[in-house]
Amino acid sequence: MIEEVGVTNDPKAIGYYSGFIEGVFALAQFCTVCFWGSLSDRIGRRPVLILGLCGVIGSTILFGTSKSFPMMIASRALSGALSGNVAVIKSALAEITDETNQGAAFAYLPLCWSIGSLIAPTLGGFLSHPAERYPSAFDYELLRQYPFLLPCIVGSGLSTIGLIAGIFFFEETLIKAKRPSRSSILSAEYRPIPREVPREIEARFSNDSSSTPHQIDEPIPSMRDILTSTAVRRVLVSYAFMALISVSLNAVCVLWLYTPAKLGGIGFTTSEIGITLAASGLLTTIVAIIVFPPIERWVGVVTLYKFGMAMQVVSVITFPLAHAMALAAGKKGAYFGASIMLSIRCIAGVVFVCNMLLVNRSAPNRRSLGVVNGLAQMVASASRALGPAAAT
Repeated sequence: MIEEVGVTNDPKAIGYYSGFIEGVFALAQFCTVCFWGSLSDRIGRRPVLILGLCGVIGSTILFGTSKSFPMMIASRALSGALSGNVAVIKSALAEITDETNQGAAFAYLPLCWSIGSLIAPTLGGFLSHPAERYPSAFDYELLRQYPFLLPCIVGSGLSTIGLIAGIFFFEETLIKAKRPSRSSILSAEYRPIPREVPREIEARFSNDSSSTPHQIDEPIPSMRDILTSTAVRRVLVSYAFMALISVSLNAVCVLWLYTPAKLGGIGFTTSEIGITLAASGLLTTIVAIIVFPPIERWVGVVTLYKFGMAMQVVSVITFPLAHAMALAAGKKGAYFGASIMLSIRCIAGVVFVCNMLLVNRSAPNRRSLGVVNGLAQMVASASRALGPAAAT
């Protein structure tokens, strides 16, 4: 899209501009994610999620109609500014789960990302330039003028389904304290205080062992207490590096697949890139559903997280190896090398599930989960703002 819009005539510079556009999205998200989280604390999770979906739908259509680099930047910035849903969803999940099922619930977030990674590249690869590729069905002037609009429309349609589901089926998870009205106070029945405290009340307050760490009167840690927590700091720093590595590799991977072999890539077409990334998303989903749970129970989340980070390093080494295979054996070598690289990256993807668990386990208590998840999202957004531009 960058090449066809005319942003640059240098094929080697496409990666730089592509990374810059993705960095703008993350930077805008970094600047607004705390606002959306705070707003959801005041008005509820449901309206903020619905508003965020509306923003995604509109900004995606706007991106599909972009005919200049500034418009592409503006649409992605708008999308990032209105994309505070990730932190809000984490808060909602924390409110409907407890220590017995929170790990399983949060494991579905990277799974959803994998499903999106399975669908999105396929749509982008097969539905771009529809008027030229499928003239019998999409020979319209609008699609000729905007060759990348159709995949954006389809993607917005999927978001619209989520919007409808949120409006009609998503129940508010934020429990608001209701202040008693003046009339209810004045009409209340007053009784004398008994001289003896009822036994059930006395037992409730005298038995400290009955209190749980998730009671409503649990104090909310201050921001200073959270930031001075060793566990929180370690998880946030680790999350920052993980996000930086991940987004950088994602940006480089797509460009590397597209770049001709003589320039260091393997020369895949857009359709081949779509199929390759879709297969990668499917494999990642299988790993998350089938492979991850028993291994996590066997070795523990920390050990598995370290293994996944090590595999991220190994996946980097496979880039030049796959390129050498493409030069030596043509398309067959390119397919084989890309398969090895993407398989290793899928295995390394366990770090996302592990990090979700580590972020929540590092929180001082349950009432600080929203703040800790918000900080983690800010750290990740900062890394994602710098990673694509630096890597490409």
